[in-house]
Amino acid sequence: MPAGGGIHRISSDSGSVRLTDEDGTVAASWSYRKLLNHWQSKHALAAYVPSDKRGPPPEYRYSPRATLYVGTDFIRLLKAFAAGAVYLDPALKATFVDGVLGPVHRRSQFRIRHADMDQLYERRIDLPEP
Repeated sequence: MPAGGGIHRISSDSGSVRLTDEDGTVAASWSYRKLLNHWQSKHALAAYVPSDKRGPPPEYRYSPRATLYVGTDFIRLLKAFAAGAVYLDPALKATFVDGVLGPVHRRSQFRIRHADMDQLYERRIDLPEP
């Protein structure tokens, strides 16, 4: 990060976001290039629909309200990482076919609380209920 703690520009795509322990040992990393390509293609716009989950078995109820988020860039994402607003949610994806466990894959995702979404987007549009 530049002096003063601000993120202003990236001069090389060879950097990465890293998960490290207290000694600096890297447990996982994500290259700027991979994050940037994914961010620009999948998150230029976002829609949030509140929901409630009950169960078991799981049952979901979705609100008629929705919020759109528009206008983001990679620097906003990096700032949200630096502020602790974006966090890693580690998970596994396992599939069963005819009761037999298939391949297990890591399916970790980065998450953000709804209250912090404004850090990622320039504009928030609350849609009226239908």
